[in-house]
Amino acid sequence: MTNWQIPSANQLPSINHLLGALPPADYARVVRSLDVISLELKQTVHKAGEPVEHVYFPGGGFVSMLTVLEDGSMVEISTIGREGVMLGASRPMVTVVAGTLQNAGLITYHRGHLTIVDREKLEAASCECYGSQRIC
Repeated sequence: MTNWQIPSANQLPSINHLLGALPPADYARVVRSLDVISLELKQTVHKAGEPVEHVYFPGGGFVSMLTVLEDGSMVEISTIGREGVMLGASRPMVTVVAGTLQNAGLITYHRGHLTIVDREKLEAASCECYGSQRIC
């Protein structure tokens, strides 16, 4: 535990953007269930397939989502900070990767709008983590 205290509703936008976006009445209901905890570096907060027991709203730093590949190695698939879930890539990196995929004829990408041109080839070009995290 730490000496850090749960912020009031008007302090939240600088602490956690998701909680800060709640209307004051909703935040007042939620705050009663919040506990402030400190996490250790590389501490596991949830394992896939296990019941979700806690929800985390980072106030500083970030949490990584990892997936285990077939060879047993792990790869980071996203990061979660006080803004919520992020892509884990900077805008210049997204532009480079999107350009590469577009040059290969797999997608079209223009001003933030992405269209998949050849899904089968795009899936073949992705790492195995795509299949492990696929929802639909």
